[in-house]
Amino acid sequence: MGAVDKYNGVMDVYPDLKVHKPLEVKNKSTTYILLRNKENNLRVFVSMNKDITKPHNLFNVFTGEEQAVNLDLMSGNVRS
Repeated sequence: MGAVDKYNGVMDVYPDLKVHKPLEVKNKSTTYILLRNKENNLRVFVSMNKDITKPHNLFNVFTGEEQAVNLDLMSGNVRS
């Protein structure tokens, strides 16, 4: 059980708190966006990366770590 699994049902109560699909970030890359990674953990899109193989930076609010990812590859592994 992940750290946010206990909040899954609670998140539905807040319609303005949308968990986006990874490919949606490609069109909204100027703002922070909540999404799930391939391990189904919540992450926050924070910025674009200069590395073209992993052009998006995701932030883990639980560990404080930022990770560069390829959202095209990640989107095939994410459950909505």
